Amino acid sequence: MVSIHLDIYRDVFTEKSSTGLLLVEKEFVCDSLEDRIRAPGVKVPGATAIAPGLYPLLWTYSNRFKRFMPLIANVPNFSGVRLHWGNDRDDTEGCPLVGTAREADRVLNSVAAYKVLESILKPHFEKGGTGTIQIVNVNPPEELLRA
Repeated sequence: MVSIHLDIYRDVFTEKSSTGLLLVEKEFVCDSLEDRIRAPGVKVPGATAIAPGLYPLLWTYSNRFKRFMPLIANVPNFSGVRLHWGNDRDDTEGCPLVGTAREADRVLNSVAAYKVLESILKPHFEKGGTGTIQIVNVNPPEELLRA
């Protein structure tokens, strides 16, 4: 079975959010936005990014969005983490959002970016492929990682 691999490199951190780059098979596809990072094991519901790590990426039906979408599975202390569209941290609740550009605490043109990502992932998973996603914090500020 063929596997596809995604990476999110979070590289801009604020008190409100984390933005980064999303790559598919080491090729840049879009920008990303998540809630802010926190110390390991600390979760503020609706305001915390998922922990860095390697996770299975699945293609499953979302009752919320009423469509098949990418699901980041086995995330400690989270459920229903999906890659999806949205523009700011009010749209994320722990899920990585995608956009074609980023500003402070926002991504832009999110629906367009999601369509590109979906055009890559949907055919892969519909043919029975599997996937993984690696989340990496690049030089995060120490003050955001204190409990």
